[in-house]
Amino acid sequence: MNNPSVHPNCQSADMEYVPAGWHRKRLAEISTSIGDGIHSTPKYVAHSRFAFINGNNLTNGRICIFGSTKFVDEDEYNQLRINLSNRTILISINGTIGNLAFFQGEPVVLGKSAAYINLKKGVSREFVYHYLGSRRVSSFFDNELTGTTIRNLSLQTLRNTPRNPNTSPGATVILRSSTATTRPNHLVRPPTRMAGLKAVPAGDSTP
Repeated sequence: MNNPSVHPNCQSADMEYVPAGWHRKRLAEISTSIGDGIHSTPKYVAHSRFAFINGNNLTNGRICIFGSTKFVDEDEYNQLRINLSNRTILISINGTIGNLAFFQGEPVVLGKSAAYINLKKGVSREFVYHYLGSRRVSSFFDNELTGTTIRNLSLQTLRNTPRNPNTSPGATVILRSSTATTRPNHLVRPPTRMAGLKAVPAGDSTP
């Protein structure tokens, strides 16, 4: 018997219903690279425009610079920077889990508690951002955390989330095909970059 609460334009997938023409993908399948920041301590300087950030600097879609934020010089920045672009989402993975930000060309060096997700061309960064911030994904992450004193979300969890029908699909993203008529609603544009950080050219390519 058909489920009367399911829209006729939807199909069943892994015990859930998704719009017809959409496809279920793991985060790794729609990304060119997923990684985290450096696991060492950089050489700090007193004043610079190159910030060293961690997961606690990611707030409501923005990279926020606080009084406690440390800075590095340009040489250290050029040595430690990661190739990010306008297709990058940042997420906190150590201590506080799941804080998100859009990368918008800010000259920053990532610490180990900040992970980056470089999405493939054609993937909606806004859609993935909102999906990663959903209660479903948050619940999945909570079940996958390691560490007793300081909680940690592994990169393996981000890349290879299981899709067992008896568990949450976690970071499995549902993507609309070019022929589908249904599209996600209530998406917002990335917020403007944090004042005080001058953007540097990020380009549109990732490794």
